[in-house]
Amino acid sequence: MPRRQDDVDGFMAALDHPLKDGVQRLRAAILASDPGITEVVKWNAPSFRYADVDRVTFRLQPGDRLQLVLHRGAAVRDDDADFRFFR
Repeated sequence: MPRRQDDVDGFMAALDHPLKDGVQRLRAAILASDPGITEVVKWNAPSFRYADVDRVTFRLQPGDRLQLVLHRGAAVRDDDADFRFFR
């Protein structure tokens, strides 16, 4: 069963947003996709982590808008392949 943080459930219970039902459905789908996913409140919205790394965060906008932020992360490469065109 996916792990949920009690603070996220409390946050959602108090949430007053026109798209709350959609947020709940997306939360359920994300959490059901892998048992290793955990959920926290980040940026005043539900956020999902896998292997202790942020992966997806809701951005709840005023009115009837929301965004899903897909965290890509950045890693330093050990080669200089990206710089070959600048020589």
